[in-house]
Amino acid sequence: MRGMGIWILAAAAAAAAHGMGRRPPADKEPAQREDRAMDVSQMTVKDGAPASWQGASCGVSKAASLKVESAKEWETLWKDAFNREAASVDFSKHFAAAVFLGLRQTGGYSVEFLEPLARGDTAVIRYRTRAPGPGSFVIQAFTTPYAIRLYNRTKAPVAVEESK
Repeated sequence: MRGMGIWILAAAAAAAAHGMGRRPPADKEPAQREDRAMDVSQMTVKDGAPASWQGASCGVSKAASLKVESAKEWETLWKDAFNREAASVDFSKHFAAAVFLGLRQTGGYSVEFLEPLARGDTAVIRYRTRAPGPGSFVIQAFTTPYAIRLYNRTKAPVAVEESK
């Protein structure tokens, strides 16, 4: 009988681990490519490294989304968020979008940047936040999730927006 209990626990653990490996549901948002007066397809940085940073812990405890267009703003961001020297970025060629989710009660939260799109004459950097699903196994600790991503500079005005 004792061996049967271990077998049941092992089966339950395997089932839970399998459920944790599932992918999130596909983007259900319709492909709304509004008036594409400009080409935003070339905005994403593909060469050079690194072009993005993300994690579950930083020094920013209030939710915020912003664009960073100068070396001074970049240095301040890294000092405030990570208390360290900023990565080197050529702001004559790039800008950064940064999203901070603020203080969360558990783990399991994250930020995902989506493809940029054009809305009229504005380049829109879209992001989506992810939260743990009901019954998810998450770390029971305070977290401050964030994501930062570099984009190629554009002459168009830039907006950073959450996509629902």
